[in-house]
Amino acid sequence: MPWKYNDRIIREGRSWTNDDGIQHPRNWNIWSDEDKASAGLVWEEPEAPVDSRFYLSANNPKDLEDQVLIDIETSVTLTDAFGNVRYEEGLKTVWKKETNKFANEQLQPTDWMIIANAERSRAIPTSVSDYRAAVVSCSNVISTQIDACTSIAEFIALFDTPTTVVDGNTVADGNAPINTWPSIKVS
Repeated sequence: MPWKYNDRIIREGRSWTNDDGIQHPRNWNIWSDEDKASAGLVWEEPEAPVDSRFYLSANNPKDLEDQVLIDIETSVTLTDAFGNVRYEEGLKTVWKKETNKFANEQLQPTDWMIIANAERSRAIPTSVSDYRAAVVSCSNVISTQIDACTSIAEFIALFDTPTTVVDGNTVADGNAPINTWPSIKVS
C-alpha cells in the first residue's frame, strides 16, 4: 500500500492516472518493482505504529510532566475564569488519575460498610478492612512509581508485564507494575 506517485498514495485494486493523463489499470500491483518505478511509482516504508498512550507520533513522546498553557500569539500564560494558571496534563497526572479512579471503583462495592460503621457502629469484617487497605496501599505504590519516572522509557516500563520462558514459550509472569492490585475482592 505505501506506493506513491508524486506524493499521492496509490492504492492496490484501484486504477490511477499519471501527470500525462495515462490511466493505469487497477491491477498495477502485479507489476514488477522495476515496472512500478518506471511508471513513476515510489515505495515508501510505512511508519511504524506508535503507542498513542505514550507518543504523539514516532520519536515524539508525550510530556511526562504537566505543561503550562501559553497563548502562542501573545506568549501570555493562559488562566481560567478564576485566574488560575491552566495546564495540559502530562502522562504522570493522567495515569495517577486513572490509578485513583480504578482504586475507587474497587472500593465502591464496600463503601456502604464504611458508612454503616460510621452511622450505626456496624462492624466491618476484617477481610473487607484488609482488602480496602490493600487497594489503598497498591494505589499509593503505583502513584509513587509513576512519580519516580524521569524518562519516557522508565514510564513505559511500568506497563511491561513480566514474562518467563516455559518450554520455549514466553508466558506472562505476574502483572505490570501499573496494574498490580489485590487479587481477592470482597463485596
